[in-house]
Amino acid sequence: MASGTVVALLLSLRSATAEVVCACPNQATCGVADLFRATVDPATFESTIPNPTNCVPDVNGHLEADVYILFDALTSVQFPTITSLGGALRVTGAAGLTTLDLPALRHVGGYMWWQENPALATVNVPALESVDGYVKITAAQGLEVLQMSALQSVGGYFWCQQNIALTSVDMPALESVDGYLKIQLNE
Repeated sequence: MASGTVVALLLSLRSATAEVVCACPNQATCGVADLFRATVDPATFESTIPNPTNCVPDVNGHLEADVYILFDALTSVQFPTITSLGGALRVTGAAGLTTLDLPALRHVGGYMWWQENPALATVNVPALESVDGYVKITAAQGLEVLQMSALQSVGGYFWCQQNIALTSVDMPALESVDGYLKIQLNE
């Protein structure tokens, strides 16, 4: 990695030889204003920062990227202006993450996969209406309530399991799941 830089969040903007990513420095909270562009070699994860410009959604709030939240340093991710993602939203193995706040997010063009995030207690996606791929939420031991009140459609399966604190799933607007709907092994 470049000296003094620890990538805590990657937003992949695919390229032939390397990935142009948006990254957050190693800090507790990450928001849109913290993001900067870097180039990462996918084989070695070596990064360079050719131009430390901000990565921001377009004027409509769309960010054409895959969002991967994978690192322990983050405790809170807050993207209040992102309304749609062109790719996936993957939150896996982020041991310190307690809050995922995407209040304006309405559409995910890829999949949503949240797995093995033991401290994740708050997920705020009140405007989310559709996910083109699958939704998989597993092993979020701190998650007590899963509220996706605006969610209408899932293009793949919906799988929610092994969230030991989960007592309530609220999706009153859900009209279609193109794959299977599995909610099991939650307490």
